[in-house]
Amino acid sequence: AEARPGRARAAKVGSREALDEALVRKLFDFLDRSGKAAVSQRDVLMGLKKYPQVRRLFGLPVGSVEDGGASVESRLLPIQDAFESGSGLGEVSGIFSELREGSGAVGQTFSWEAFLAVCQRGALRANAAAAIALLPREHLTGSAFVPTAKWQVVPEGAACPGGLEYKMDMETGKTMGRTPVGKV
Repeated sequence: AEARPGRARAAKVGSREALDEALVRKLFDFLDRSGKAAVSQRDVLMGLKKYPQVRRLFGLPVGSVEDGGASVESRLLPIQDAFESGSGLGEVSGIFSELREGSGAVGQTFSWEAFLAVCQRGALRANAAAAIALLPREHLTGSAFVPTAKWQVVPEGAACPGGLEYKMDMETGKTMGRTPVGKV
């Protein structure tokens, strides 16, 4: 049982086990639109509108099918209004302030280091674990198997198209595959 990337997600949220830094980085990358490792209020607002993972991170419903989800739009509008009037980010201002204060950055931004620290040990830990659970799973993929009418060895871990015939070569223990006769 070897460890694969993406498998050790946010298990055991209540425990002291650290969240996978690479997965926390994916959450940060949803917010860091400029790629400068500094997230502004505008970046957070755009992330809230665009990504369900960011909404979960900041404690908002992910979509309209979720409990309380019918109010997603009604909760995003006051946040946007607060941003446009220059008074912060409404109901998520407290979280943004915690991230900004942990950053030590000048102005209205927070850094990757502060984000990681707050997600690992701070108030966002449970929300970060829930947001990580929403990230698409990455599958390990091997080479693609291109079938022909002749029997050929299927490489281990290869992705195979549907509708093939398979057999086991008993001498070598290898799986063989081909396109069914008349389907070529």
